[in-house]
Amino acid sequence: MVSFIAGVYLIVSFIWTLIRSWIICNTKRFNLIERYGEGSWALVTGASRGLGLEFCHQLAGEGFNVVMAARSKSLMEKEAEEISTKYKVKAIAISLDASSDTSRKELLRVTEEYDISILVNNAGMMHRSSFANLSFDKISDVFELNLRAPIKFVNAFVEKMKKRKQQSAIIVVSSLTASIPSPFMNLYSSTKAFISEYFGRKKVDAKVDMLISEYGAVSTALLPLPAIPGLISDTVTSVKCTLNLLGKRNVTFGTMAHYVQNWFMQMTVIRAFVGVLGWIATTKFVDNLLRKTTQRET
Repeated sequence: MVSFIAGVYLIVSFIWTLIRSWIICNTKRFNLIERYGEGSWALVTGASRGLGLEFCHQLAGEGFNVVMAARSKSLMEKEAEEISTKYKVKAIAISLDASSDTSRKELLRVTEEYDISILVNNAGMMHRSSFANLSFDKISDVFELNLRAPIKFVNAFVEKMKKRKQQSAIIVVSSLTASIPSPFMNLYSSTKAFISEYFGRKKVDAKVDMLISEYGAVSTALLPLPAIPGLISDTVTSVKCTLNLLGKRNVTFGTMAHYVQNWFMQMTVIRAFVGVLGWIATTKFVDNLLRKTTQRET
């Protein structure tokens, strides 16, 4: 009976996850340029490729001018020219080493005169290695880029955004690994867990829409694999689903595939718990096991 109830619960839960994720990902987005201000700017860190670059394209497509910030300025300059031509907006590239406090301060200084209405904190770093094989310098670099940089940028821009007449928005890119066991990625996942908890559970300010994007697997430089439906999402769909929810929710997992991945990870714990109960319930097996153990010990 317990197994039957658990099975029904899992099926219903899975179906509801599919329906809910479809509804969420297909939510009609706000008119973003109207909500956040015509002529305003979107600042995107980690903008040279992957999710960051896609945020630049889609926000420019909404009518925002774009500040692209990353280490690879030469790559961004070509993209900025293409974005400016394609979407008829202004786009500039600024060199940024987000792990450097000096570089972070320089970015804040350079953008002081810009009307930044949207901040996308996308820059991040990951080392796939066991903790014992990571040097302290590498650990410090990850902490600087994944923790100190987003906190520094969010705190700085919130103060500016609160003074704007119109609504503003901040998107912080986190990860699904923030809430699941992540072998060989524990340093990365722990920083993402902190970011998700720090920013995702509170309203920063009434005039600032905060959205934490806990993406699952996305085909980017961090995961150099092709997009696979249901398993690995592409950047276009991931960013599209995120922007659909801007100003409507505080946390998103991105695409339908990511919502299903989150469901699976959470249900694994429940299945394991039910399996343990079922194993304990088989008293005959337990008796035989205890008997054999006793014989071996004697």
